[in-house]
Amino acid sequence: MKRKLCLMLALLLAGTLLIGNLGCRALFSQLPPDPRIPYTGDRAELYTVAAYTMPDERTYAVDIEPVATDSFGRVLFRYNSLYTWSDEMFFDFIPDEPNAKSNKVSAYLILQKSDGQNAYYYDTICCQPYETSLGISEKQMTALKQANDWEQPMREEKLVSRPITNPGNSQRWDNYNEPEVPWEDVLKTVYHVLHCDPNLVKVDFGTIDKDGSGHLLWIIMIQDKKEPQNTVSYFAITDESGYAPDENSFLKVSSLDYIDDLKQLKIRNHWAFTNQR
Repeated sequence: MKRKLCLMLALLLAGTLLIGNLGCRALFSQLPPDPRIPYTGDRAELYTVAAYTMPDERTYAVDIEPVATDSFGRVLFRYNSLYTWSDEMFFDFIPDEPNAKSNKVSAYLILQKSDGQNAYYYDTICCQPYETSLGISEKQMTALKQANDWEQPMREEKLVSRPITNPGNSQRWDNYNEPEVPWEDVLKTVYHVLHCDPNLVKVDFGTIDKDGSGHLLWIIMIQDKKEPQNTVSYFAITDESGYAPDENSFLKVSSLDYIDDLKQLKIRNHWAFTNQR
């Protein structure tokens, strides 16, 4: 009798543990994946284009989806950023202010070609960002394809290349040394050029790209310490030391339709539009 009772208790306990484990598995299977996990997909060449183009400092790839391929081998793809957008500002991941109105940022990008070692694309104009919930207009898609010579012969003189970033590694600087920038000097540049008081504002910034001449492209966010909802985003170009001479090196981001303005920022700051780093 005791043996039967012990056996029944053991079976009951095992069943409870099994149900518990299944319940835990069901619970965790319903949780969304951690968006900060680095890209581990098999399209590293597409990931690389987004990594050096989108203003995601950490450049984790939530989603990369090939959409179309033209007869010359170009790939149009969609990239879902971790950034959100609201009223002239980017937020990294999720806004600190719980009531802040924001929307996730996505983009369509075009890869020109890849040779297994490098990804080739047209600098800046390869990308069309947009608010995820709003989508992209037919006019914007047509303009993106035309700017990237969709279904036209490739123009080698317009190509820029970047070393393919290894899947599973969140760093964009895999194949060359990350620039050693004195962060204090970058802050000094921001405070001086934009006339910011460090006692009144918080400055966050991160590198996006580096050209063949050593220029660095930055995304900079300036937040009012007393009123955090008052945040403004800028693109900026500095030299390798983090120095920029004046406001001509900065571009305030007033909307996600910034590609033409960003190109002009690069031109007036002598950005190297070449296919060599």
